[in-house]
Amino acid sequence: MRIIAVILLLVSVIAGCKSNSSKNELVDYFYPLTGDAQVYLYRDVKNGVSERFHRIYRVKDQEGEHVVVEIYSDDARIIEAYNYNVDSLDLADHMIVDRDGKKRQAELFKNRIFPMNDRDETYFASRFPGVRDSTLILQEVQRRVNPVKPKEDIMVMGKKKNALVIEDNYRTTIFNPITREESELNGRNYSYFVKGIGLVRWHDNKNKSDFRLQKILTEKQWALLINS
Repeated sequence: MRIIAVILLLVSVIAGCKSNSSKNELVDYFYPLTGDAQVYLYRDVKNGVSERFHRIYRVKDQEGEHVVVEIYSDDARIIEAYNYNVDSLDLADHMIVDRDGKKRQAELFKNRIFPMNDRDETYFASRFPGVRDSTLILQEVQRRVNPVKPKEDIMVMGKKKNALVIEDNYRTTIFNPITREESELNGRNYSYFVKGIGLVRWHDNKNKSDFRLQKILTEKQWALLINS
């Protein structure tokens, strides 16, 4: 009996360590994981008419608890959605809207997109149909907390906030599996996350675009906006 008790104790300790290791240390910088659904309105301050909406809500299913981030274009059409596991913030799945306007589950090869801590580097890779017939797109993103300037004070909706700065190095490959034609686009973005709010800004390294959080809408306000 004593041996069995020792074994059970060791199992519980190992399970506890595994559970703790899966908890993301930077979770406070992510979107709020509790409360009602909210919609974040971002505007490109370099090109004032361009907007993006992120709708954030929490769900629970047989696989556990998740936070879903749906991304909408400036005319309120859904473009894609990311389904994050609550504990690690790794992705459970990635959904895109294809060229026919249908929702499709992308092929998720690598699911780590939000660093676990300020020393971690993540790799995200997803493949989905392109906008042209027979083409496929492979989206790859390597992420880490900016090693040069990990924190920065920025203005968020009229208030100064201290933001975590994340460096995104991405590669987008468009290829045709029939003709073997292929093109590749590489670049770097910087994303800014604030405790208790989440993503408040992102821009490319050449500042050709610069999306900043303008307001946070309730579900009711969002419904009125898209139906107006």
